[in-house]
Amino acid sequence: MDAGVCSNQHIPKVLDHWRNPEHPCFRERTLWSLQNAFTEALKGNLNLLPTRTEKLHYLLDHHAGVN
Repeated sequence: MDAGVCSNQHIPKVLDHWRNPEHPCFRERTLWSLQNAFTEALKGNLNLLPTRTEKLHYLLDHHAGVN
């Protein structure tokens, strides 16, 4: 939320997708499954999606040490 990836109203949706992934390949706890939880929760607002996705990539890349 602080990084501008999502609003506070998205946090319960992100947590739900994190805890109960729709696809078996996202059950393992990885950055990929975390990214999927965010992208699933953020679907719907096409005007905000590109900016929020860019911020999510920056945040996860920074955490993973990718420049």
